Amino acid sequence: MRELRIGYGRIFHEANARSPILTERDDFERMHHVEGEALARASTLRGVELKSFMPHAELTGFRQAARLASLAGGKIETVPLASSLAVPNGPLSRACFEWLLEGLERHVRAAGRLDGLYLALHGSMQVDGLGEVPEAVILRRVRAAVGPSAKIAVSFDLHANLTSGAVEPVDVLVAYRTNPHWDLAPTGYRAGKRLIDALRGRVSPVHAWRKLPM
Repeated sequence: MRELRIGYGRIFHEANARSPILTERDDFERMHHVEGEALARASTLRGVELKSFMPHAELTGFRQAARLASLAGGKIETVPLASSLAVPNGPLSRACFEWLLEGLERHVRAAGRLDGLYLALHGSMQVDGLGEVPEAVILRRVRAAVGPSAKIAVSFDLHANLTSGAVEPVDVLVAYRTNPHWDLAPTGYRAGKRLIDALRGRVSPVHAWRKLPM
């Protein structure tokens, strides 16, 4: 029951592929872009995780799972990284995507040793001119930053566009169960609990992915 250090963050966007208006950095900074200790304060039961949208979302749920697991035995330190969300719009510009991804990578590397990582993603992001699913790029680069031994949990929307690149780097994958999405915080809680159980050796998650011929 050694102490665990688990980072948490978000890059969340739903794209309208036919929109000619690209999503830019300003769209995230105007809606939701929080880092470090500000994210730690926001993602508590007394805080407001997503201002003007939802007080308690995935990251708050994740931290409650960690808090309860700590009370049951074995300290868990949750390490705030960065959280970014913009309203649905056209695809992200390449510059915006790199800004988001480089910021998340920087926080992961600055965090030092991490046993695990939880990311609240969406699964329907698009990036202008990018030839693959953006979440696959995010997960590949985060995996490189956090190292091969850490376990990664992610959460997606119900209609996430899954590919092998969005599944293979991940140890725990969960999704919302309701639409409208009242269960963001419970989804983060489920992801956190399963990630912690995996890190404690209580479960050994497995996954398989197959694209049906449709």
